[in-house]
Amino acid sequence: MAGRRKQDLAAANCLAQAWALAEGDPGDQPGSGRSPHQRYPGSRPSSLLLFERLDAVTLGKLVALYEHKVYVQGVIWD
Repeated sequence: MAGRRKQDLAAANCLAQAWALAEGDPGDQPGSGRSPHQRYPGSRPSSLLLFERLDAVTLGKLVALYEHKVYVQGVIWD
C-alpha cells in the first residue's frame, strides 16, 4: 500500500507542476516581499502526456508524435 501512496503523491506533484506552469503563482505580486527568483508568472508552455502503461504501441505513438512535431517545425521555419 505504501508504494501506491508514493505513486499517487508523485502523480499529484506532476499535475501541480503542470498547473503552476500554466497558471503561475496566485500570490505573484511585486510587493509580496518575495525575491524575483521565488515568483513565477505562468503562461509557460509545457506538455503533459499520460498513458495507462508504457508498451510498444504507446512508445510508437510517442515517437510518431515527436517526429511529426519536428517535421512541422522544419516546414514552418524552413
